[in-house]
Amino acid sequence: MDWIYGIHAVHTMLKSAPQRVKELYVQRGRLDDRLQKIHKLAEQHGVALQWATVKQLDGKAEGRHQGVMALCSPGETYDESFLLKLAEERGGTPSF
Repeated sequence: MDWIYGIHAVHTMLKSAPQRVKELYVQRGRLDDRLQKIHKLAEQHGVALQWATVKQLDGKAEGRHQGVMALCSPGETYDESFLLKLAEERGGTPSF
């Protein structure tokens, strides 16, 4: 499991791969538009949101958390051979 933090990173994860989000922490008392969008996405995808203090978030984050962080399961990883195979399957010649 990996921690991701910051508004854009967490928002993107909730949009593109919400099934990977196992825990979601949002700074208590922070109700700006960007965090409300994250809250809505979490609700839409059935991800439980937990309120946390700044001190709790600071203790978990290795960088700037911007009031939000998520514990996520690992995603798929791909290497160059995957890209070559994908290009061949699509009938093209890789340009890289």
